[in-house]
Amino acid sequence: MSVHEYSPEKALKILLEKVKERGKLLAARIQASIDAGKDTTLTQEAADRRQKPRTYRKTVPYTHEEALGVAVDVLQACFIDLTLCINS
Repeated sequence: MSVHEYSPEKALKILLEKVKERGKLLAARIQASIDAGKDTTLTQEAADRRQKPRTYRKTVPYTHEEALGVAVDVLQACFIDLTLCINS
């Protein structure tokens, strides 16, 4: 990697550090959004042929790339979408 190329994990860490320097409340909101994870649907096979397969939801953590996207979405919601809403 060159000096300016970051892995998603490193980019997320740097982004959270920079935001935390500016405002702890916003950094906490981003971290809470990332910690919430995402819902996935899992299917468990039936024990015998008479039963239906069981489908259930489970919350799983985001990958580093997805977490970076969530962080950017939270920043966009705070600085762009909210401003547009107020100005309209």
